[in-house]
Amino acid sequence: MYKKAYLIAKRILFPGYDFGVRARRKLVRHFPAGDISTLDAGCGNGTFSLAAYQLGNQVLGINIDPEQVRRCQEYAEFIGVEADRVSFLTWDIYNLPALGRQFDQIICFETLEHLIRDQDVVRLFAQSLNPGGRLHLCTPNRLCPFSDEGCISEQEDGGHVRLGYTHEELEALVRFVGLVPVARDEVGGYGIIQATALQRRMSKLLLHRLSSPARKIAEIAEFFLLLPLTLLDGFISYPLMSVYICAEKPE
Repeated sequence: MYKKAYLIAKRILFPGYDFGVRARRKLVRHFPAGDISTLDAGCGNGTFSLAAYQLGNQVLGINIDPEQVRRCQEYAEFIGVEADRVSFLTWDIYNLPALGRQFDQIICFETLEHLIRDQDVVRLFAQSLNPGGRLHLCTPNRLCPFSDEGCISEQEDGGHVRLGYTHEELEALVRFVGLVPVARDEVGGYGIIQATALQRRMSKLLLHRLSSPARKIAEIAEFFLLLPLTLLDGFISYPLMSVYICAEKPE
């Protein structure tokens, strides 16, 4: 009973109460529609895998965390997604060649900053793209004062190993492996940044002390309490929270 109620609530609130994820949904406008093969590398809660599916893509979402993969699969089944069109797999991005597949599109949002060997990963993406295929990268903006509050991990333990990137740094990464930047965009302004910062602080100070069901209820209440702050983006669009580029593999 609790599980079903949880999935119903998840559907109503999807893509959840992470302000950054919700803001990044505008980047879907850069995704092509049609029957193409898409890899969502570091798929998180499946937001962009499902967005690509809704555009007619055949999608594989990968994540190194088996629990996240399980939740993605569970939710996809709950909302009736076609199993032959979307699948989720526990997989290490560094082991991408072992998939033995090529893709027309690769999405990698808010993942590259967690990986020490970022250049190697971008090279693997380039190798896994079909000619004419596109790579979508979105990362925290390194120049944003928020910048993950300066918390940097020295190992790949789930934390950020770098503050992020600028548009120019992302473009240099893709050019180095032979991809051609074709578009850039940006995500989140002052309101999103402040709402996210308060959300994280409240979670660290208070929510971690609650039991799982109580914490979910508190997180939802917290989300609606902070949601009005995001309206500030309409008046103060800078500093940017995240930067995005799209790069194409030459034919």
